[in-house]
Amino acid sequence: MRMIYHLPVSPFCRKIRIVLAEKKLDADLVTEPIWQRRQEFLALNPAGLVPVLVEESGRVLADSMAIAEYLEEIHGDPNLLPFDAAGRAETRRLPAWFDEKFHAEVTRPQIGALQSAKRGRRAGQRVGARRHPKHPDPPGLHRPFGRTA
Repeated sequence: MRMIYHLPVSPFCRKIRIVLAEKKLDADLVTEPIWQRRQEFLALNPAGLVPVLVEESGRVLADSMAIAEYLEEIHGDPNLLPFDAAGRAETRRLPAWFDEKFHAEVTRPQIGALQSAKRGRRAGQRVGARRHPKHPDPPGLHRPFGRTA
């Protein structure tokens, strides 16, 4: 049976689980703690990111868009992409926007908290953060809301 290495909170993985469900395809879901950088997983995807699809044939695919388009091409029924080019482009744009936004606002902070907890730090504690001398914060960034001076 095909396997999907995933993280439950990852929007990229959620997209693949939705594609599998819509196409009524079975897969074993393997939760991969990407912060551990396991050698067995890195052998499948040297980038160390999820999702990763492993087919019964041994074929390995990484990246949610590559996996989604692969599944769409080899299991075309039902079609998840419109037949016209503009519709396909819009269908690709919306999940890409959602994936990036959700990852930045939800997944990345959660993974950061897990990594900090492993290192004995409090969640939310800034680690190694420093301002770049050539790119200072914009004027007024740290001013309370509503104040003009």
